[in-house]
Amino acid sequence: MSSQSNRSSQPQQPADSGDSGDDDSGRSRYTDLLSGLNAGTWEWEISSGKITVNEGWAEIIGRKSEGVGDLTMDVWQGLMHPADRVGVRDALERHLSGRNSHWDADFRMRHREGRWVWVNGRGRIVELGAKERPSRMAGVILNIDDRKRVEETLRERQLRYDQIEVQSRSFFWEVDLDGRYTFVSPAVRSVLGYRPEELEGKRYFFDLCPSRDREELKRFGLNVIREGEALSEYENRIIARDGTVRWVMSNGISVRDERGEIVGFRGVDTDITDRKAADQGRQLLVSALDAAANSMVITDRDGVIQWVNRAFAEVTGYEPEEALGKTPGELLKSGVHDKAFYQRMWNTLLAGKVWSGEITNRRKDGAHYQEALTITPVSAPDGDIHHFVAIKRDLSEELARERQQLRRQRLESVGTLAGGIAHDLNNALSPILMSIELLRPHLNEVEPHRLLDNIDRATSRCADMVRQILYFAQGAEGSRVSLDMRHLVREIETFIRDTFPKNIELKTDALPDLWRIHGDVTQMRQMFVNFCMNARDAMPDGGFLKIKLRNVEASAPELNTLVDDLNGNRGFVRVSVSDTGTGIAPDVIERIFDPFFTTKGMGKRTGLGLATTHSIIKGHGGFIQVDSSPGQGARFDAYLPVEKEAGGD
Repeated sequence: MSSQSNRSSQPQQPADSGDSGDDDSGRSRYTDLLSGLNAGTWEWEISSGKITVNEGWAEIIGRKSEGVGDLTMDVWQGLMHPADRVGVRDALERHLSGRNSHWDADFRMRHREGRWVWVNGRGRIVELGAKERPSRMAGVILNIDDRKRVEETLRERQLRYDQIEVQSRSFFWEVDLDGRYTFVSPAVRSVLGYRPEELEGKRYFFDLCPSRDREELKRFGLNVIREGEALSEYENRIIARDGTVRWVMSNGISVRDERGEIVGFRGVDTDITDRKAADQGRQLLVSALDAAANSMVITDRDGVIQWVNRAFAEVTGYEPEEALGKTPGELLKSGVHDKAFYQRMWNTLLAGKVWSGEITNRRKDGAHYQEALTITPVSAPDGDIHHFVAIKRDLSEELARERQQLRRQRLESVGTLAGGIAHDLNNALSPILMSIELLRPHLNEVEPHRLLDNIDRATSRCADMVRQILYFAQGAEGSRVSLDMRHLVREIETFIRDTFPKNIELKTDALPDLWRIHGDVTQMRQMFVNFCMNARDAMPDGGFLKIKLRNVEASAPELNTLVDDLNGNRGFVRVSVSDTGTGIAPDVIERIFDPFFTTKGMGKRTGLGLATTHSIIKGHGGFIQVDSSPGQGARFDAYLPVEKEAGGD
């Protein structure tokens, strides 16, 4: 306390305060109290600037050993942290001017060890001098260093939390049982643009979500809150302050009171809009790759399959789950290529280069197929290869089209040649036939007539061959009329029963309401004869021959796999001729419509039958399908367009 005498303005001792022994006892208790509070006292004589402090004050800044004495204001301020001086002085001025009832300030003072100690200084005017001006102040200083350090630690921790929230684009929240926000952390501003106070009282499932999400989110959210279930990585949409819709992922737990009753829910929302967009982008990419027409395969560095698309499954027959974890070699290696082929491929890939080429692989059913293959290494920034991406194009249809084109070109070439030969043969045969008729009246002996008959038959056979060659080469339409194919079938039935071996049993099956076609009678008859004779030759030991006629709607599913363009046809009559003969080998079936191709012996067949038939059907705007395998017989299906007014209605 100050060593100066009491001023009249200072508080007086109560009248019943007792003797001096009681004063000493009271001061002792007061001193003990200040000591327990880690506080010191001071008095400031304003006019002289002298400040008197006690031991408690000195102990706070480590100067108790130096004894307690009088200080000056300059000394006091010299012990104060420079950054705090202006604030302390301003607070003091406000009190001395009467604007504040007391002086209260937190500031730092230099400890004798050189460190800074946080203190709280409090005081007030205790004496007025001339003209009622303040002449003396007194007060206490409290050591608040521990509290300040705790506050600083909490502040730093809160700052870290705030930074984490902002960096992770997350904010904390609490809601009541009705889903109304009761607390929202400041980080919500960086995520959604709202100030925390703008959200308090709002319902997240009504005020902040898109209208089409409200009912589902309300049902789900209130159930989670009231049932006390944990909320784990729940993704939902929320409207930001600028009106944009953001995706957030919510995690939270229920809040209970002291009785264990659920009173609300608290949790954290994390903005995942960018992640969702990236996920959607990746999903779109995966969907696009999965829908790609070409097969795609991704493997690791060792060639183990990590991903395949649907086209891979369609081409190879292996479902994605069957392929994952295996290598392409385990599934597809055909045995056509030698080890050196694959070694060259791997040498190229492991050198970080793209490999491209054609390869023969094996489907799940064992069938071989060719594909164009491009394999690209995928490398890390350091150049280390970690994956391979293969894009595979099935060449089966392309090669089939090439074969068909080559065959068509070959047929056109042969047709041109055959047409020329046929005209020359026709010119050569005409005088022979005329000479036979002219010679007959002049020959009386039997033997010359027999020779002429042989010449006549041979020449007629040659003329028939010429006609077939012309059918094939020119595709002449002939005279076309409205035809009921059932009448032709009856004619062919009679022809077969009269001329075919008896061990071949014939069965015909034609719809009574069969549609009519517009065609040439002679050519249609030739088509039936050629089909049936081909079947006869395939059954040397007898068997069953069946002719079946049916109507086929233009919308029939079977046509989708047989023809790309119906050319406006409204329907077809399907002529099916099947046998139980020897069947046709796979390497032969592709050539059966080639002119002059035959598997029969020399002198037996010309090889023009099926070629002529193909030309006739094509000339009528139809197409032909063959189904056969060795030992299983064969079936030829000719699809002939119906008349314009028939079929498909």
